[in-house]
Amino acid sequence: LTSTHPRTSLFSTFKVVDSSSLLAGLNYEYVEYEDPSSRPERVKIKFCDIIPEWEKAPQERIREIADRPLYRHQLEAYEALKEGKNIILISGTGSGKTEAWALYALKHKRRALVVYPTLALSEDQVARLWEYYYSLNMIAVRIDRSTIDQLSKELGGLAEVKRRIISSKLIITNPAFLIAELKRIARRSKRAVLDAHLKDLELIVLDELDYYNPRQVVMLFRALEWLLETFYGQSKPQMAILTATLSNPEEVADYLTQLTGREVAIIAGRPFRVKNKTYIVLGKNLRRIYEKLKSQTPKVEEKDPELASLLKEALRDFETFKRSIPMLITLAEENEILREVIDPNEFRSAPEEIIAEYVKANEDGVTLVFTPSIRSCERLVRRIRELLPKELKDKVVTHHHLIDRERRRQIEIKARKGEIKVIVSVRTLLQGIDIGIACRVVHYGLPQAVREFRQREGRKGRREYIPFTETLIFPITSWDRRMIEAGIEVVRTWIRSPLERLYLNFNNLNTNRNLNLYYTKFGSQGKF
Repeated sequence: LTSTHPRTSLFSTFKVVDSSSLLAGLNYEYVEYEDPSSRPERVKIKFCDIIPEWEKAPQERIREIADRPLYRHQLEAYEALKEGKNIILISGTGSGKTEAWALYALKHKRRALVVYPTLALSEDQVARLWEYYYSLNMIAVRIDRSTIDQLSKELGGLAEVKRRIISSKLIITNPAFLIAELKRIARRSKRAVLDAHLKDLELIVLDELDYYNPRQVVMLFRALEWLLETFYGQSKPQMAILTATLSNPEEVADYLTQLTGREVAIIAGRPFRVKNKTYIVLGKNLRRIYEKLKSQTPKVEEKDPELASLLKEALRDFETFKRSIPMLITLAEENEILREVIDPNEFRSAPEEIIAEYVKANEDGVTLVFTPSIRSCERLVRRIRELLPKELKDKVVTHHHLIDRERRRQIEIKARKGEIKVIVSVRTLLQGIDIGIACRVVHYGLPQAVREFRQREGRKGRREYIPFTETLIFPITSWDRRMIEAGIEVVRTWIRSPLERLYLNFNNLNTNRNLNLYYTKFGSQGKF
């Protein structure tokens, strides 16, 4: 399938392989369903209407953005911030949450602090912000524990780092460095570098709030309480909370109002999503295995009538057999009698041969594969490469924390250019990295948490010219098999199930603003 590709010089059409034909051609059985596309509402105001300089910016990426109409939630966030309010922006992946606050900070030259859960997983947002600020001759500094020594060497010492920070309009950091820096400031350590910037903030941004666990949220808000109470009087900086999901924004809004004395605008945006096709891959040559088991059932019945009864029910018809595959694999692994009839490995899929076909097809998109461990990541890449000719082997790579940051950055750049076709990862691609032309996510085993599943899925389909995206699920663990055995609707319900809820409680004997957090997940409550 091809589609017009209007905003890139790389392709005139964008080709994505349809996996239904591929799976059928390789004799795989699968269950599929489709989710429709979703588009945030556009408004008439363009980016260049707010920042006219972008129309003639030297960077092609900036000029492209300049002529683009804003999403409604971006404009609402901009207007609310312009009115002096805090904002809570709840909008899905790929909906431009970064630009929503950055437009305001850039236009009005606000001194800002943005905190990402981890900078390593937010490289794309950081790169975009740096480019936006550079286009307007403003300084943005990315700083954390891993970069401060490098900055010191580049600039000629810690004193020069401090001078650069003082002259900057934006500091980009993570909670670990921020909290450590606040401790240094409290001790009046000469090693503190952010003190001047933190004492003169006009906007604080917490991005990807949904990434944090409850304890991390508590620590982060505690740090901000100390910061504002120590350095600010009645006039507190504005705050922007950005998240893909938040079940109780009103409680968070009340907390922000008490913290800053400002009104809070709660803004909801629709996620950007192209049409997605999901394939749950059940196995290969299942018709042959089905017939084989039917012919062998009398032998099983002679030795174990109860097992034979289970087998007959599973073999009632081929559709019932397909739904029973996970149960039959478990039985074959545990029951010696059934193993005499069928090897459990006969049921198993070989994802490497399917993924190798995407590389051979030379489609325009990139396939992202997520595995449970670095070991399985490396093993899968080796198997895929074994099925490819020499000239295509380098188009399949691994991406995990044991690979140094510069190498990972080069992988991401090559993938955006279409020079790499498959990236196999564990968690380093989960958040904040925008490959752009990623069109498919392969789950080599389901994660235990819905949150991680959604983070994986959020890496693909982030460009309007991609005609559709795909999700492939290969069940490899007992958890996966139990999920699949329960039925397709159970899988879909699990994928769509609500994420954790955050509850804020401000009652405390010692302070008027103490944050206690309650955490609810799938109906069970726990206090931290």
